[in-house]
Amino acid sequence: MKELTREAFPEFIHSNELVIIHFWAKWDRYDEQMKNLLKLEIRSERALAVATIDTGIEENWPICQELGIRNLPSLAFYRSGSLVKLITGLGVAGVRAAIEELEAPLRAPGCL
Repeated sequence: MKELTREAFPEFIHSNELVIIHFWAKWDRYDEQMKNLLKLEIRSERALAVATIDTGIEENWPICQELGIRNLPSLAFYRSGSLVKLITGLGVAGVRAAIEELEAPLRAPGCL
């Protein structure tokens, strides 16, 4: 997974159709589990771009403040540059459901 900085964040979410951003910190023991879960869920046949943002780096704090990130791990789901969903915690079922929801418009009959 690509690690983003504050400067790279806008370009990344706007240059990919479907994006998941994992907000993490070194001190949070659940973040490694979330990283492993994302690796399992994001298979090569999926059209998802996944990146991480280290909340322990002060320059990234404005992104966290803008999105209201107060707990970790947190995932932000973007479609065409727009925030679709924000979830917090390590709920496997919730992460899977959010990924399916993000991909749904791409799989709907008659949609381009």
